[in-house]
Amino acid sequence: MTRISSKRADLAITEKDWPTLLRDDSRSGGQSPQIFKAPVGARWQLKIEGSVRSAPVLRGGLLYVTSVSGFLLAIDVVTGRLKWRFKAPASIHSTPSLSGRRVLFGCGDAKVYAVDGATGKKLWDTTAQDEVWTSPVVRNDTVYFGSADGKIYAVDAETGTPKWTKMLGGRIYSTAYVTEKQIFTGCGNGNAYSLDVRTGTVLWKTATGNGIDCSPVVTDEKLLIGSQDFFFYAMNANNGAIQWKYEAGLGITSAPAVSGDLVVFGSKDGFLHALEIRTGKLAWKNRVGQVITAPPVVSGSVIWIQSGIIHAVNTADGKILWRAGLGGSVQGAPVVAEGVMYLASMEGDIYAFGIGSCRLCFLW
Repeated sequence: MTRISSKRADLAITEKDWPTLLRDDSRSGGQSPQIFKAPVGARWQLKIEGSVRSAPVLRGGLLYVTSVSGFLLAIDVVTGRLKWRFKAPASIHSTPSLSGRRVLFGCGDAKVYAVDGATGKKLWDTTAQDEVWTSPVVRNDTVYFGSADGKIYAVDAETGTPKWTKMLGGRIYSTAYVTEKQIFTGCGNGNAYSLDVRTGTVLWKTATGNGIDCSPVVTDEKLLIGSQDFFFYAMNANNGAIQWKYEAGLGITSAPAVSGDLVVFGSKDGFLHALEIRTGKLAWKNRVGQVITAPPVVSGSVIWIQSGIIHAVNTADGKILWRAGLGGSVQGAPVVAEGVMYLASMEGDIYAFGIGSCRLCFLW
């Protein structure tokens, strides 16, 4: 059996950093175990132009945020002041990824951009044939991303020069999971795919009952992924065989996060689910809102999940520890580093909250 490795050699992550979707390429969804209390008042708040439908990322004291108005912004995490902003020609729904000096993001103009993280100057762009909402994933000097044109692209991380392209046949809003040898992604045609990282050759595909917009995770030789057919699947990462599936109440677009022996995800009926990775057995579920599309963020004993407002949930049993509203809805996942939670709202407000301090707008 081929051992699936998700370790990444080109991006060293410290406790101060959060450089990609759910923090790292393993989609751990968080950091080392900590116990956090409800946040108390904002350390700073910044109003930006346009709604934010993506998650922020963090590195080297700068928070990077994209907006549907087409801006990529770099914000000083200490002062909350804008350091620079880059204007793209179309809306941005893509969560940025950081690789070396590059900030990478997809755009509604069918391009992926690489911008210098220190200066905000464009380094390169590469073109697809339709909008790119997925988050670019970097592995071994190659950037991988999917597009609504139904294709997966591999380009050189330094120059943006195309390496290969593979048509899968349905829109792709699922951010890929990339290991040393395989790429895993979902597709709007209802299939989960594994591709060869060097050539884009399809190694296997497995059908579900509806489109897949959920971004997958791989752990213990299992591909874990949700579908719009209401089911969450565990597939053999080497051959695509379905090992177990679990039925939720509605479709699943929330990217899963792994916490020890559990996989945690949300569904569109507002429930947060925790399943045993080995068996698919339900450990617990709890309704925390009307709809959940954001991925959970895990930090040991606490899970944070957005459903209009932010909820803190006990990892052990799913019970709600606290809930807090910002006065505006939040769709993306928060970033948590060094005792500070960073959030971006759909109304264009960026917040930094000290965790354990409270005058946040609403607490229950």
